[in-house]
Amino acid sequence: MKKTLLILAIISTILAACTFPSAGDDLSAEEIAQTMVAETEAAAPTETTAPINTPTATAEAEKTATPMPTSSAPLVSVSVATNCRTGPDVVYPLVLVFQPGASEEIVGKYSDGGANYWIIKTPSNETCWLWGEYASITGDTSAVPELAPPAPPAATATQEGVAQATATPTLAIIVVGPPAPGNFSASADCTILDMGNDQKLIQAKIDTITWTSSNGATGYKVYVNGVEEKDLNANATGTTFDAIAMSSNQYGVAAYNGLGTSSTVTIPAPSCP
Repeated sequence: MKKTLLILAIISTILAACTFPSAGDDLSAEEIAQTMVAETEAAAPTETTAPINTPTATAEAEKTATPMPTSSAPLVSVSVATNCRTGPDVVYPLVLVFQPGASEEIVGKYSDGGANYWIIKTPSNETCWLWGEYASITGDTSAVPELAPPAPPAATATQEGVAQATATPTLAIIVVGPPAPGNFSASADCTILDMGNDQKLIQAKIDTITWTSSNGATGYKVYVNGVEEKDLNANATGTTFDAIAMSSNQYGVAAYNGLGTSSTVTIPAPSCP
């Protein structure tokens, strides 16, 4: 029995010895800690950091932005449709008709005896000479250069012997002046003195003429006996005359604008009742 117990104790000792590491496999506490840290770092997921927009990077990006251009050039617009030609006279070819509501850059100016012209850029980046009668300017024109007009277009004789310009307009636009005023009428306001024996004396006579406005007109010219007596604005639809003083026997009226003048409509002077 004792021999059996001894054998079992020896076997247990041998089995216990097999479960412990040998002296060559022993690790120090420091080495075990380093091994655990390395294994932990190897098992940890890798993190990525998104780039941060710093103020310096933002400022550099802003420097590369292209600034919007600003123009300080003076501009011109018109109150009525106005011809723009290759030079400052009707002998020059017509380039375009400058319409109200549009505006173009002024690149030059010209004045000849009170007739002002503005040289402007056209939508096709060419230039033409705009009559300044109905022009309105925005901006400073002090630095705009004074330009000399180009040579007038050469003229050649036609078969009928009438000279005509050889140059042709770059833009064929036909524009006419306003139509003649309509509904032209006249009436008289008389002061009559009865002298008896069927004799009457006209002491005063005021003639009133009226008309309807013409589309596109900027004014009206009024004539007495074929002679222009009044130049009225676009809002006028009538006027009066002292007929005794003027000895009038016919009245006329015509509408006009920067493109021309209409035909003249006439009417006999009214009689007193």
